[in-house]
Amino acid sequence: MRKALALLPLCLILTACDKAPSVSGTPAQAPAATIGYDFEINTTSPDQALKSWWRYLDTKSAIGLARCEAYAKEHANDFDMASVSTGEVEQSVNSRKAICAGSIYEREIMEVKQETDTRAIALAKIVNVTPSSASRTLEDDKRRNRGERFKYLLEKTPSGWRVSQVYLYDEASRVTGGDAWTKQYTPYVETFQTYVFGNQ
Repeated sequence: MRKALALLPLCLILTACDKAPSVSGTPAQAPAATIGYDFEINTTSPDQALKSWWRYLDTKSAIGLARCEAYAKEHANDFDMASVSTGEVEQSVNSRKAICAGSIYEREIMEVKQETDTRAIALAKIVNVTPSSASRTLEDDKRRNRGERFKYLLEKTPSGWRVSQVYLYDEASRVTGGDAWTKQYTPYVETFQTYVFGNQ
């Protein structure tokens, strides 16, 4: 089964994109129409359901990146920071104008254990392999190569397997006597705003 996501008028695809023809050297614009984006969903088994979940996350990320890039391009000259700032403030803000960054992850299922007919646990290793020209330390390399350990709770519904909860392994929490596996999805609770950000 394939799932279609409706997008804004953006030309988006992870591997390739058909461009509208350019006329007289003018950059081609994405057609002003809703574009369908398909990604495979397979929920016939716990491991396939987990892979479908990852494809969903990658698709969602790609959509966000495309929207960011389109917005940044359209509004690049909306406001001139030099009219209200100078020096390090202007340099700092301008250095962030074009930041629409996505991450690339390498994911590996280490183990899948089906505990009951309707419940399974999957362990995975995820490494951030996003290319970068930024300076890095030996510790950065070690941490990247080590990656992060995740645990997934999958439950079987009448229409197939689904991801029910995601846990991240936290060594510091384990050492201090807490639960080594911390939930990554919890209900949002609105809090009273008191924090003042430093970029005032």
